[in-house]
Amino acid sequence: MDDEQAPGPAPSEPVESAAGKKGAAVTNSGNPDSFPALEVAGRTFSNGEGSTAVVTVAADGSGSLQATGLVELASIQVSSPDPDARIDLSMQWTCQEEK
Repeated sequence: MDDEQAPGPAPSEPVESAAGKKGAAVTNSGNPDSFPALEVAGRTFSNGEGSTAVVTVAADGSGSLQATGLVELASIQVSSPDPDARIDLSMQWTCQEEK
């Protein structure tokens, strides 16, 4: 994501969940080179200028990813990406004990 991060909790700062439980960690910083590229209808999107992402991980390992403003990248299918093309991504996951 870009160098200027939106204000928010410090990395790994416990926050109160919607259910009122403490123990979730929220971050909006990290290694932008490790952000995955997404293919949508033959077009490729990833982090870029103006993109932001927030990852929240609860104490039980469940969590969410909210990414906004992902930009189109050049790819084999698209040699000239649209500079105005942007997508948002929202993802949630849960963790379960292995039985």
